Amino acid sequence: MPCIHESVKMKIRQLLRTGWRHHLHRSSLSSHHIFYVTLGTFCIGVFYCEYLIYFASIWWCSWPALQCLDGQGGEEAPLRAMILADTHVLGPWAHWLDKARREWQMWRSFQTALYLLQPAVVFILGDLFDKADVTSLQQFEEDLRRFRVIFSVPSHIPLICAAGNHDIGFHYKISDKGRSRFERRFVPKSVYRYSLSGMDFVILNSMAFENDGCTMCREAQKLLSDLSRSLNKAEVRPVVLQHFPLYRESDAECSQDDAAPSSEKNISFRPKWDCLSREASQELLEKLSPRALFSGHTHHGCYQEHFLQDGEPAPEWTVASFNWRNKINPSFLMVSVCKSELKVGRCHLPNEHTVFFLYGLLISLIVLGGLIITFRFKASSKLKK
Repeated sequence: MPCIHESVKMKIRQLLRTGWRHHLHRSSLSSHHIFYVTLGTFCIGVFYCEYLIYFASIWWCSWPALQCLDGQGGEEAPLRAMILADTHVLGPWAHWLDKARREWQMWRSFQTALYLLQPAVVFILGDLFDKADVTSLQQFEEDLRRFRVIFSVPSHIPLICAAGNHDIGFHYKISDKGRSRFERRFVPKSVYRYSLSGMDFVILNSMAFENDGCTMCREAQKLLSDLSRSLNKAEVRPVVLQHFPLYRESDAECSQDDAAPSSEKNISFRPKWDCLSREASQELLEKLSPRALFSGHTHHGCYQEHFLQDGEPAPEWTVASFNWRNKINPSFLMVSVCKSELKVGRCHLPNEHTVFFLYGLLISLIVLGGLIITFRFKASSKLKK
């Protein structure tokens, strides 16, 4: 019996050793599986956060439905205009990582929007650059090169850009050299009429309406008066686009989902800095009789209604910044335009807090996977001993 008992004990020990080896082998395989699953999930997460998320956001945007009638009583497609503002392509003094991050976000957003939405024309309402008002010609050319890469459009889609205070400076610091280099590459005049599909779009240099008798202001006044007489003969009232919004006291009445945060809404606007003066605003309404106005500058969305002398409404949409450096939830406008009416929709880009949250989950997954692999490795090392 004792001999049998000893042989049984030896067999049990042998089985236990074999079982532990098998357990260790399975643990090793599981650790490899965990590593590859964690790595794969992380790569997919980064690909989503840096590429697919823009498709996921813009996919849900759609053009406002609008039926246009042609001159013969039939239907025609509306003109589809994509309007954005305050892109603020960073200048030479910005940190390279900040610059790379913001430019990637804007490039992916803009190119994805072009691909999915297929606009007929794109307007950018000033502050294309962040420091163009103080850069040298060489630095300006470099910023311009990057701007054209980010906001490149096919040859059949016009890209019309208004001047902003970060492009040529506020009124008091505008130089002839700085203004001319911008006008040579974008809109050539302070008051510019652009016609498309039988409709007029008027692009203004907001800083030229200081009304202090400066050379630029006198030129703008003459151009405005000439255009006013010309528009009196037009069948359709124009759409006005510029950097500064028309006069308003604050953003207190702005209730859009991309409006300023409540902490900023009641801050009073300074005329000629945050918006046009009351006098300049009234002059533009009287001379141009716009059916709609679009502006930027504040970095937040807003809708305001102005009225012409005959009581006709002249609605104004202020477009939020397109740059995540200025706003965590950027957006742009999608406008369907007919000769008789227009409709405005808003397209939201990914919220940066959502991206941070997703990256937080990915980092948590990596840490968890690393802890599991480390625990299994230590456990297997003890068992081998």
